[in-house]
Amino acid sequence: MGIFQNRILLANRRLFGVLAGVIVGLMLIGILNHPYFSSLHAAGEMLPGHENLECRECHINAPGSFRQQLQARMQYLLDNREEDISIGHNPVGNNDCLACHARSNDHHPVFRFFEPRYKEVREKIQPQFCSTCHAEHQGRRVSIASDFCKECHGRLVIQNDPLDVSHQQLVKEKRWRSCLTCHDFHGNHLRKVPLVAPTDMTQAIIQQYFQSGTSPYSDRKQFKAKESRYVDEK
Repeated sequence: MGIFQNRILLANRRLFGVLAGVIVGLMLIGILNHPYFSSLHAAGEMLPGHENLECRECHINAPGSFRQQLQARMQYLLDNREEDISIGHNPVGNNDCLACHARSNDHHPVFRFFEPRYKEVREKIQPQFCSTCHAEHQGRRVSIASDFCKECHGRLVIQNDPLDVSHQQLVKEKRWRSCLTCHDFHGNHLRKVPLVAPTDMTQAIIQQYFQSGTSPYSDRKQFKAKESRYVDEK
């Protein structure tokens, strides 16, 4: 009888240990999923300017409960459902970026690149996606080479060109990396475009800005991005 009681006591202790481990694990998961600790499980370093954003700003919960999402996915795999469904969070896309960064006077708005004339460019570098140039979790402001202007402006001709070295000549010489030394791509910085080429803004300065450096164009902006997509919620 004493041996039987000892076995029961040992089994109870093991069960208690398992339950305690599950409870502690769930508590740790809950703590780590708190927005304060989001940086601990992020996929990589945030894009400059996004350091203080919570994960929920970009990663929106997919509709339905986790159980419903799994059921819908299974139905899709069994060809009983036409559309697939996201598990956990929806994929991050342009609308998530534009929730904070949309403005009417953007020089290169993403919707323009969906026009038919940019079909070949879309197939080549996908400029229609914000993440093509601004990939998150890489710790860089811009994640594309600085000569990308050639993809759309290879046949550029400007009437009454005000520049001392014509744009047509710059295109002929394939000086594509010089474009950003004069032009702010999105046109959001308050500044006058220089009329003398080359400017004192070097490629090294541009690359430093692409990484995480301060803007070489101006410290003043026409439009300030929203600090949160939920700022207008009541």
